[in-house]
Amino acid sequence: MTDIDVVFEWDFNPGDPIPEVDPEELKSVWTGAMRVSKEETNRNTDALMYRAKVIWIVWKMAPVKLAKFTKDGQLQNLQQLLDLQDCVFRTAAKIPLKFMAVGHETQIPPFDVDEFVQICGGNQTFRGQ
Repeated sequence: MTDIDVVFEWDFNPGDPIPEVDPEELKSVWTGAMRVSKEETNRNTDALMYRAKVIWIVWKMAPVKLAKFTKDGQLQNLQQLLDLQDCVFRTAAKIPLKFMAVGHETQIPPFDVDEFVQICGGNQTFRGQ
């Protein structure tokens, strides 16, 4: 369970598809430009926050691969993590996802990290497209 799972009560049930979001709004959430209070939470905000977790998962599972999509090609500090290229936000905003809830058996992570990196690099489209 991550800190965000403790702060938010998600508006999704296990297995629910996570709606696509606007990549620019996702970037605002990721960089901290968009502040969201618990009172303001709605389904779109939940989708934005959940999809921000996708970037965090890629960073934790494949930091070297994600580094290719920073402005300087390095990912050695948190500031560089805030300088991700727009392709990362476009991919995280649109990649098909289903909600994973704590305590429910699901694929971890709920997407293929290598596919995510390939899509960011423009070498692949989403499955089924």
